[in-house]
Amino acid sequence: MYGAMRNRASNSSQLAGLSIAVLITALAGYALANGFGQTIIRMIETPITFTPLPEEATPEDPIERTPLDLGAETLSAPKTLEGPNITFTVEDPPITGTTEPRVIEPVIPKASVTPAAKPVRAAPSLLSQALPEYPMSARRAQQQGTSTLDVCVDARGRVSSATLASSSGHATLDNAALKWVRTARFTPGKLDGIAQSVCGHRVVYEWNLADVR
Repeated sequence: MYGAMRNRASNSSQLAGLSIAVLITALAGYALANGFGQTIIRMIETPITFTPLPEEATPEDPIERTPLDLGAETLSAPKTLEGPNITFTVEDPPITGTTEPRVIEPVIPKASVTPAAKPVRAAPSLLSQALPEYPMSARRAQQQGTSTLDVCVDARGRVSSATLASSSGHATLDNAALKWVRTARFTPGKLDGIAQSVCGHRVVYEWNLADVR
């Protein structure tokens, strides 16, 4: 690198010298052409000296590389350690019984059944009214007894029919009872609050001479 710089400096000095010589020749020719021939021009050529730059010393490597001396020792691979030979023996426990799979029966919920409401029935009821008239012939004959009647009561509370279910023992008393009940008035029988005809309603009337004295 520094040799190349010296060559470039030498070439530059040569070019400069040639340029000055060419310039002096041109000036001399110009002077002669313009009548300045009698004038002697004395040119003193001053040599130009170029001092080359001193070479820079190559810096030494500050890091010293010292080769590692491994010596004559030889490294070997580590030895494989052998462990103790251990043998395990596993014994299965004896089976003393037979285990049957447990069967779980599904629980089926019972359907909730709401019992149907029973119909509400109301029997006919005899309204308060005059008692039957005791027959005169029965009074003279001292006849007494109980007449049992079966009647049908319509939805208006009127008796549609009446029959003798059980006799008092005296026809006079039974006929008087039937005559009386056929004209009687009742509260009609009802089913769930609705009036309706009811047959087989029983009316019992007791004939007693003590009631007419």
